[in-house]
Amino acid sequence: MTGRFRSNKPKRTHDTKTGKTYDARNKAGQAVASVEFPDLDTGDPFVWYQVLRRCPPRRFIDVETKRGIDTHGSLM
Repeated sequence: MTGRFRSNKPKRTHDTKTGKTYDARNKAGQAVASVEFPDLDTGDPFVWYQVLRRCPPRRFIDVETKRGIDTHGSLM
């Protein structure tokens, strides 16, 4: 990638409820949505944020920093 998005690489994310680690946050959102929230469209590029709003804070952990992720997608 170039320009504005050159540092936008996938961020590994751990789901504390299932114990699974995903290669990217969007993949985590798609997986959780398909099982727990069937009303969400897993093809939506923003499904990760919809899942975050429905799950408790710190359910997802950023693997690199070991910090929790809040309901808005920010590290805690």
